[in-house]
Amino acid sequence: MAYRERHARALYRQGDEQGDNAALKEAIRAYRDLLGAYPRERAHAPGVGHDPNRPGQTLWYLGIRESDMARLEAARRYLEDAWRVYQDAGMEHDEYFRQLLAAIDQLIAERE
Repeated sequence: MAYRERHARALYRQGDEQGDNAALKEAIRAYRDLLGAYPRERAHAPGVGHDPNRPGQTLWYLGIRESDMARLEAARRYLEDAWRVYQDAGMEHDEYFRQLLAAIDQLIAERE
């Protein structure tokens, strides 16, 4: 599992740092595969599996680059789910997630 997590992170970094949309698309697939490989309570657990924010962030970046509303909306859903996971774990990240979701909402509103 650790190899798959490192591979997904490497694809994400390549896509983010080098503007490689194909790498971001591969990262999205890799993160989704990781979510399916863990039981729900472990798949998103902060500090246990991979970063529960990462799929949403990856979809967000790709949605911005490609002006893809469906990806932005999917990013919003992933980030809402990650926020719930952090809340369930007793970790306070409310302002962080509120700001992320507000930024996505603004992008979606601008593109409608």
